[in-house]
Amino acid sequence: MNLLESTRIANAITIQRLLRRYLSPPEGRSRTWLVEGATVYGAQIGNRYGVPSDSQTWRYVFEGQGGWTATVRACWHNGDLLRPWATHTVVISYVSDGGEDEACRSVNEWLQAVPL
Repeated sequence: MNLLESTRIANAITIQRLLRRYLSPPEGRSRTWLVEGATVYGAQIGNRYGVPSDSQTWRYVFEGQGGWTATVRACWHNGDLLRPWATHTVVISYVSDGGEDEACRSVNEWLQAVPL
């Protein structure tokens, strides 16, 4: 496993913690948060096949001050992330002018500043 793969795994785990602590689904179908300098846009989307019908799936778009964007899909059920987390809480994409790898590293740096 190389450093970039380790960074992706660390990001996924840390984003799960961030979602549970700060971004649990609010009332309504969309919301915007400000977390440690990044703007997070959340919107409820349709559930994927195979999740409980009373769950809620949300797409979160994180936009950082350095020009990076990360998009995450998370499924909530009974007030918590649906398990297994690695299946139901997923980083869908990383985007920046410097490419996907640079965005991944930038997200990692930002996540290290978020008090979890």
